[in-house]
Amino acid sequence: MADRQPHPACFGPYLRYAIDSDFENFVTDLERHTRAVFVGETSGGSPNLYGDVTGVELPAAGLNVDIATRYWQKSFAADTRVGIEPKVVVPLSSTAFFRGGDPVLAAALAWH
Repeated sequence: MADRQPHPACFGPYLRYAIDSDFENFVTDLERHTRAVFVGETSGGSPNLYGDVTGVELPAAGLNVDIATRYWQKSFAADTRVGIEPKVVVPLSSTAFFRGGDPVLAAALAWH
């Protein structure tokens, strides 16, 4: 079997704020089963997490809320991390955003 070389797997700052359990499970699987190199910011969720939300109406309060219905243990049981750290850290930058730049992509292409 050929030696697998690491390849960048980008997840940018914009995903940090649009995180859900499906994405975090995907990132955890990439971390555990590949040699992907993460570039960007820390992921927005724990490798072991509650997810698969369902809507619940609270009629007395006049609210609809989402409640997690399943615990996902995608990492080892004692994994207490609150996110997955990238190997190449690229902080969120409003300057780059307003310029239309993509510093995460630039860092991924420059890595290695």
